[in-house]
Amino acid sequence: MGRYQAEHAWEEIKRFDLVLAAEAMLEADVATSSRPVENGKRGLVNIRFTKDPEFLKVPGEHFARLESLRILLKDVAPEGRFNIQDYAASEAQYNVNVMYKLPLLSAKFVKESERIFLKRMALFDLAFVLAQALDSGYYLGRLLKKFPDPRHNWDRAIRNRIPFMDNAARIYVPPRRRNEPLQNGRYFDR
Repeated sequence: MGRYQAEHAWEEIKRFDLVLAAEAMLEADVATSSRPVENGKRGLVNIRFTKDPEFLKVPGEHFARLESLRILLKDVAPEGRFNIQDYAASEAQYNVNVMYKLPLLSAKFVKESERIFLKRMALFDLAFVLAQALDSGYYLGRLLKKFPDPRHNWDRAIRNRIPFMDNAARIYVPPRRRNEPLQNGRYFDR
């Protein structure tokens, strides 16, 4: 997606809704499951977590909060990797699908099964996208501490230095004002 489309998508995203999703991911138990897609050429990892068990008490409010996450994953994140389609609202408060083209080369260099690596990579990617979207070192540190990058250290170092090889989900986040203009400035001496 081009920068123009990403900036346009950001106009519809409410960052507070993303904060709620990040907090839920940090504080709730996160369940994952994986399944093959396209005769095993792709793998789909489903991530589910619920912080508030009463999230369907006011369903309209809950689905309005999900809209910001849906826009982030559909219009800002790498195309085709994330979606929140095919979920039943009664299953979990947040239900995200992460898709990968298989095989994952990075899985060969770690000392765990491909199935576990695929799930850990999906959790890392979702946490990394949320942390980037919130543009906060606080959330970046907490999310990546709970869901670290599962790739081998040298694999991670090489891929981070060569941009076209980096398969971590990087997104464009438009710059935000760090300080708001002084409210009611007309009442004060400058």
